Amino acid sequence: DGVIQLQDEIESIQGYLEIECFRKENITFTIQNDVDHNATIPSLVLQPIVENALIHGIQSRGSIYIQVTQHDAKTIYVQISNSGLMTEEQQQSYKDSSHSNAAGINRKRLENYNRILSRNDLTIAITNDTSAQKTVSHVYLPILTNKANENINR
Repeated sequence: DGVIQLQDEIESIQGYLEIECFRKENITFTIQNDVDHNATIPSLVLQPIVENALIHGIQSRGSIYIQVTQHDAKTIYVQISNSGLMTEEQQQSYKDSSHSNAAGINRKRLENYNRILSRNDLTIAITNDTSAQKTVSHVYLPILTNKANENINR
């Protein structure tokens, strides 16, 4: 269907991270959600970002912090940070990402949501916070209404 309730997405991510914490004892995570659990968002956007934060960001030691907040009436802001810094090579790879990898696919999906919903503010950006020694993903997702879901499923 391409959409999921925010609470279901968070539970899926939490389950994934719990398994990884069990496998790798030196990993911790925190999820803070300040948004209505029943909000509907595009599916499979956050999970690949969290996986990349774990696999490429902290690998076998460190922490992941996920904060979900209401940006405005139609938008959710998700900040996913990890306790590792992207190398220059990783930064360039992200910028050059195509439609064949998770970053490129996610960007293309949000471009499509921008087009379908007549918006231009749904984005994903990944930055290094060198002062805090962490990588931060900034994700702006639409809160989908029944009418928006109808437009998307056409």
